[in-house]
Amino acid sequence: MIDVKMAVRAAMNYLSDFREFVPAKGVRLEETDHEDSGDWLITLSMLDEQDEFLGGLSKLVPGRRSYKQFRVDGNTGEIKSMKVRTLQPVE
Repeated sequence: MIDVKMAVRAAMNYLSDFREFVPAKGVRLEETDHEDSGDWLITLSMLDEQDEFLGGLSKLVPGRRSYKQFRVDGNTGEIKSMKVRTLQPVE
């Protein structure tokens, strides 16, 4: 069994391996969830590309973020899937 830190590292490494296809600036951990099946769901966020151009102003203006959810095999640490995670507005 892998622990949550190993699952997060696996997701970060997977995202890094695909940086050619998925630009990932300002990556941060958002959520972790351990499922009954043993898999981990890891949500990472990254700054949207257009916000990179704000430069120093980005500290004054909240940046928009994209979210990816990774399903990590709880036994092997292998990534099973990477999906776009859409946040629902809070009511």
